[in-house]
Amino acid sequence: MNQLDVPWAIYVDESDNNTLYVADYDNHRVMKWLANAINGTIVAGGNGCGTSYTQLCYPTGLFVDTFGTIYVGDSGNNRIMKWLKGATNGSLVAGTGIAGVTPMQLSDPIGIRFDMNGNLYVADYSNSRVQQFMFINTSCEPRMYSTFITSSSHSMSHREIFTSKNIFTLSSPIAL
Repeated sequence: MNQLDVPWAIYVDESDNNTLYVADYDNHRVMKWLANAINGTIVAGGNGCGTSYTQLCYPTGLFVDTFGTIYVGDSGNNRIMKWLKGATNGSLVAGTGIAGVTPMQLSDPIGIRFDMNGNLYVADYSNSRVQQFMFINTSCEPRMYSTFITSSSHSMSHREIFTSKNIFTLSSPIAL
């Protein structure tokens, strides 16, 4: 397990002795390398390109939280997947698995980040927008609600944030 095929995204976990995670695009998996390791281990996907929760299809975005939970931008499946530490399958966090333009759909998610409140931000490439999925903890199960930032013709000089209640137009860039 020392070969990559189009490493797309990396994440260095400084809290875990600089463990390196790699979104291995054409191998449809996420690899984990401990510091100074010769071989890595598969920690998400690795079962070929597919739509089941044991598979990824062209992973692009990558984030690892303090619990070792791996979040993956699964661009070929238009979704964000979550893999608990040691899990053999993931769970759907955002997107529907079908490309689309509605607030709950994604189309080629290529980058993901969380803010300090647990809100998820997704670079939704083919929709030319950044989606925000707000973490709402009103029960035992966290729920995600979506808003998004768009840019006209990939220009970053004008963005809009859409929520279910109103639309805000921003004339200055938003730092993410």
